[in-house]
Amino acid sequence: MINIEGIILAAGLSSRLFGANKILADVNGAPLIAWVIEESVASELNRITLVLGPNMNLPVLVERRVFSHPRVRTVTNPSPENGMSSSILAGMRCLDSSSDGVALILGDQPLITAAVINTLLASFRKYPERIVAPLIQGRRTTPVIVPAALFPEIMLITGDVGARSIVKRHAEEVIGVEMALLYDDTDVDTQDDLVNIRKKMADRKGDS
Repeated sequence: MINIEGIILAAGLSSRLFGANKILADVNGAPLIAWVIEESVASELNRITLVLGPNMNLPVLVERRVFSHPRVRTVTNPSPENGMSSSILAGMRCLDSSSDGVALILGDQPLITAAVINTLLASFRKYPERIVAPLIQGRRTTPVIVPAALFPEIMLITGDVGARSIVKRHAEEVIGVEMALLYDDTDVDTQDDLVNIRKKMADRKGDS
């Protein structure tokens, strides 16, 4: 049985949202991060590590969900100002020694679904030594699943580039999984993005 864990990166400073923490912003009745957590929990990931910034207080409902779920745990990134790599490293240090791969999930992409994650997991199970990434009409995006063989390289990354440098270095080893209309990878970096996400989420709920 292949053990694939997930790391949700949610420790960013959110400076473009005027100092507010974007992952706690309301998106149609729930904090933005709640949507990412719920879909990750609904997926087939073996275990999920939520990386938060220092002194970050989750809303009570989210906190109850996180701390009561046996597959979810939290870890604090004490230095989020050092970029996304610092959050990845904080999460990587919590991985089980038996992990065969890790899915790096951005905490500001609330339209992620369990179906998208599971589609990527299915490809990784077929090619457990390869990097697996989603494609949207040929454009590579996140989340990315990285095999255990590359964990030492992940531990060396720096700055705010995430795993892009590793994906670029091992471009010939990347399995791209076309999602087409299955996945909307819109993220939240500005207030306008937040308004856009709320509308998209409302439209999606209306279609369901």
